[in-house]
Amino acid sequence: IRDELLDKQLRDTSSSANNYSSQYEWMRKIENIFNDPSENSLNNSLGEYWESWSQLSSSPEDYSTRTNLITKTQRLADLIQNVHQKLSNLEQESEEQLAIMVNSVNGISEEIAQLNKNIFEIEAGQSQQANDLRDQRDAALDSLSEYLDISYSKNTNGMVNVYVDSHPIVLQNNAEKMLSENDPSDTSKIRLVWEYGEIVKDPSGGSLSGILSIRDK
Repeated sequence: IRDELLDKQLRDTSSSANNYSSQYEWMRKIENIFNDPSENSLNNSLGEYWESWSQLSSSPEDYSTRTNLITKTQRLADLIQNVHQKLSNLEQESEEQLAIMVNSVNGISEEIAQLNKNIFEIEAGQSQQANDLRDQRDAALDSLSEYLDISYSKNTNGMVNVYVDSHPIVLQNNAEKMLSENDPSDTSKIRLVWEYGEIVKDPSGGSLSGILSIRDK
């Protein structure tokens, strides 16, 4: 026994929760890179750098003041390079995580399409429902909603169609794959496209949307 209204509310909430949870996880990683406030933070090093210039303006001939400025400048430069490298590594990590999520989305979509087919074959001309398979399909829809904000409709033949931002990713017993490819406008990044060529619009929910928001915005 299922309550379709509660199912929809659960999936909508799951999609939203995973979106924010994903953003929170990646923002914590970024926060750790900047390590602020601390003695080794970029903000603190900038403060020391400008202070050393102020000291030099007061005592331009003093050797120790000049040396201090050089030291603070080198320390700031090293720290900026270190932060930049860590952010670049984090961006690469997000690209790899996106690719993993794309594979998961495709696997779940194909599972739903196959379950649609199996349910139709069992229920065609029968007065009973394939309840175990329907439960598996409901669980797959739950899992898919964790990655993407989805909508779906049920057909009279027992199958369901699944959409992402009005784009059909499961139509009865057929699933369209999501692909990752180099973005022509920025080859250092990947973009998401549907198997038949349409670009994936920025999902409004799910953990996949959370990573895209951190990477791009």
